[in-house]
Amino acid sequence: MRLNDPLILLLTITQYFLKFVVFLFFLSKMVPWKPRFSQKGLVIPLAALAGAAADFFITILIMRATVFFPVFALLGAAVFLLLAVTLFDGNIYLRIFCVLLFTMLVWLIDFFCRNALQLAFPTVSLGLIHHISANISRPFVLLVCLYIAHITKKNPIDIKPPVGYWISVYIITMLEYFCGIFINDLLTFNNLLSPTALLMQVALLGMIIAGYAAFLRVCQNYQRTIRQTLTEQQLNMQKSHFIESQSTFENLRALQHEFKNHIFYMDFLLEKKDYKKLDEYFAGYRNKQEAFRDMESGNTIVNAVLNQKLRTAQQKNIKIVIDSASLPEKTSFEDMDLCAVVSNLLDNAIEACEGQSAPRIFVTMKMVKNHLHILVKNTIEEDVLKLNPALHTTKDNKAMHGLGLRIIRSISEKYNGILNFSVENSFFITALTLQEKEMEPHD
Repeated sequence: MRLNDPLILLLTITQYFLKFVVFLFFLSKMVPWKPRFSQKGLVIPLAALAGAAADFFITILIMRATVFFPVFALLGAAVFLLLAVTLFDGNIYLRIFCVLLFTMLVWLIDFFCRNALQLAFPTVSLGLIHHISANISRPFVLLVCLYIAHITKKNPIDIKPPVGYWISVYIITMLEYFCGIFINDLLTFNNLLSPTALLMQVALLGMIIAGYAAFLRVCQNYQRTIRQTLTEQQLNMQKSHFIESQSTFENLRALQHEFKNHIFYMDFLLEKKDYKKLDEYFAGYRNKQEAFRDMESGNTIVNAVLNQKLRTAQQKNIKIVIDSASLPEKTSFEDMDLCAVVSNLLDNAIEACEGQSAPRIFVTMKMVKNHLHILVKNTIEEDVLKLNPALHTTKDNKAMHGLGLRIIRSISEKYNGILNFSVENSFFITALTLQEKEMEPHD
């Protein structure tokens, strides 16, 4: 790198600076900025200058040490990653993927432009072609990045897919990267540069974009499965609520019909001064009335879920104790999310208690400022976390039966939540905290 030549120096500074400007612009289209970086017009050039300086310094050190090229590329990617973590918010897995993808796109398009210029101008020095091609490639990198951001916007990842999905796409991206390096070295060292070779590089670029599009499709299918499960849960809840309401209404009609008989019998006991039997009769009557008393939390959605699960547990001889349930009627949590979280937490607890000799479930729900705290404790006969730390489902249809916990985790992430599992005194404890989003002001 002959930096004593003014033209080479100018081209070098420009290529590094433009690379980081394009990267920051690309990332801003994929994930949100952190709130404290509101002056984006100032942040982008300053961050690009800092990143370019760090990348240039790494390049000088590595060229002197003659480090293997992939190591050089990965160290350069570390600078991108530092900026992605420092300046941007949102899904960390998506930010890491953007860094890997951008690193590979810059490398691939740089080599394509370099090889194309080398074919077009064989008499020009390779050093000059290298610097010119690096600058020419930046607009092409920007166009590809804008297209990737466009297809991401059309297929947004609203519900975070499992970590395994991201690990798979990371591995595929890295394989494509090293495959590209191998092809380029093969063409360069064997002097096989030709229009056909350029087409091979374009084809590799197309494979990268197609691979990412396929990944988005997989994420969309996952999201559809989650949403379908949530919808089915709500429909089942509504159906159960309707059936229970019908049953309650019929029982109330029966009680009303028998009310005269109750009054007549109690009057008879009172005349006989049989106060012991009268007290027993009153107690039995009160117990019947209790059976039709619904749990009241202050929130309609939570009421429906709690009462439905209370009756389900009662049918299975599982005792549910609501230690506390005090929520406002209106919250910024989506009804479907609130229904899904409470429903799945209680379903998991009820399922864990089935077959136990003295099953019990304790539930606490309360709002503290803008945070919803939910604590569900259910009895266990053995330490679940020791036997199954990751809480993988043990049922045959793992894809479907693992959805409950995945839904809870997805909703927790959506509301910047904290989800913890613990075991204490023969109880499995699930503690979930969700943060309310800012509610829009009402007219």
